[in-house]
Amino acid sequence: MQLEIYKDRTLSNDNTQQIKVAEILQSLVQYINDLTEIVNQIKLQNQAEFIIAYQSHMKKIKAELKELKNKTEQQRNNMLQNQVKINQNDNELTLFRQECLKLYAKIESKNKENQELKFKL
Repeated sequence: MQLEIYKDRTLSNDNTQQIKVAEILQSLVQYINDLTEIVNQIKLQNQAEFIIAYQSHMKKIKAELKELKNKTEQQRNNMLQNQVKINQNDNELTLFRQECLKLYAKIESKNKENQELKFKL
């Protein structure tokens, strides 16, 4: 009889312990689900913040690239203008050199002519 009472008590203790374990398990599962939901919300928020920061950074980079392209184009135009000026100056230099040589030849001929006229006198 005592054995039956003991078995009943241990059986009822086992049942209450199993119920407690099931309740604890259920609360742990709920806690894990809550944590998962919190992590997912934080993850979504961080992703949104990252996308906003990335888009902002890319806008800055595009603006910088556009500015650099404009500067490059301006420098190219300046270089072409300078090259045109250099070519014009080279052409003028060649022309002036030719004129100088012609004038020098005329001076030489006039000097010879002067020498001849002096000799005749």
